[in-house]
Amino acid sequence: MSRPTIVVKHAIVMPSDPRPDSFISDGSVVVEEGRIVAVGESDDVLKGYPQSDVVIDGSRSIVMPGLVSAHTHITGDFLRGLTEDIDNHFYGFALPLEDYLTDEISYRIDVLGAIECVKYGITCINDIYHYADSMARGVSEVGLRGVIAHKVFDVNLRNLEHDDYSRDEDQGYQKLKTNIKLIEDWHGKSEGRITCRIGTHATDTCSPELLKAAKEEAVKRNVGIHIHVAQSDREAAYIRRTHGKTSVGYLDGLGFFDENVLAAHLLLANEEDLEIIRQRGTAIGHCPVIYGKVGAYPNLEMMLAKGIRVGLGVDWLSMDIWENMRQAIAINRILDHGKRTMDASTVFHLATMGSARALGMAQSIGSLTAGKKADITIIDRHSAHMAPLRNPLQNTVYYANGGDVRTVIVDGRIIVQDGAVKTVDEDEAVDAAQQAAEQVWSNIK
Repeated sequence: MSRPTIVVKHAIVMPSDPRPDSFISDGSVVVEEGRIVAVGESDDVLKGYPQSDVVIDGSRSIVMPGLVSAHTHITGDFLRGLTEDIDNHFYGFALPLEDYLTDEISYRIDVLGAIECVKYGITCINDIYHYADSMARGVSEVGLRGVIAHKVFDVNLRNLEHDDYSRDEDQGYQKLKTNIKLIEDWHGKSEGRITCRIGTHATDTCSPELLKAAKEEAVKRNVGIHIHVAQSDREAAYIRRTHGKTSVGYLDGLGFFDENVLAAHLLLANEEDLEIIRQRGTAIGHCPVIYGKVGAYPNLEMMLAKGIRVGLGVDWLSMDIWENMRQAIAINRILDHGKRTMDASTVFHLATMGSARALGMAQSIGSLTAGKKADITIIDRHSAHMAPLRNPLQNTVYYANGGDVRTVIVDGRIIVQDGAVKTVDEDEAVDAAQQAAEQVWSNIK
């Protein structure tokens, strides 16, 4: 299907690579057939493209790469407003409620979550959850780029609150088969916007046999793995008493880690664990806002100092990647007693090229570079909270928000225009998601 030639002209352009803090004060970007073909000073770029299908006046705008969430659960939006101030919210409340999801309920919530992502300027997500086929359908319809995995586990998640890790081998392998079917049905589909991974849920919720089988399938099918690692005290305690190791050490002993694995969180990882991650080339998904809610935080500074591939994620409940950028800075400075080891340049990199590298997609997304896929976010800089503007990067990271997102281009197609989603009816999606969530909530005792 033909895609329009798009010219964004006379904007502040922040390419993100090779330096996250570099910018062009009067820049233009040209898109043809879904790819970026020119980026540079307007006087130079516009000479070669006197005509185009779509011209976007960027004189009041900042143009940047589409933001990439390295760890996401868009279906988790159905828990919004239910878990934030509840003790034992994860094992005692959130996981049990997941039992009441269905294909149709998940699809409705996933459309909502995908809309939320693009309206925050996110153009690519890396997601793992139940009913991943429904997620792929919703993500595809909205026009988002998605790396999607089905949630594979062999315990009853509802029983984890009571430390009951009874295994159901048949359940685990059936979920792995469902994940394989997802790969067969969706990997490379929607003109390449949808790709798939194996979604082993967590270190403790999969038996060693299931983890090994999942690893074998990932290698066989040349896809990555998405897994939660060292995310909770309960997980760490179970692995320690059952296997006598840390979560990272245990997985490494199974030969699980390599450069195609993305491990989310690593909240409880020590220096030895992170050294293993570095040596294996494994990537990490870092989600600061959710850590602030649960009151725990990983050693991000050490991760970066070791040269580990780290991407910024949003996790669940909110897709606000702008707040995650700011929290990455704020929380780290609090823990580091005010030292400015985390800054705007670092977190902007994490949200763009950092996440792209973590997903093994740096050759195709993450920066405004000629030849890459045209995933682009354009924000309004002409507003009371963005002005006066001296340093575009500083203003963008510290003061921009989702309401500033005016245009989002994914794979060379305009998905958001003038702040509104073009691909689906947002009002209908909100109503459908509300009804779907209320079906789940009716089961709350």
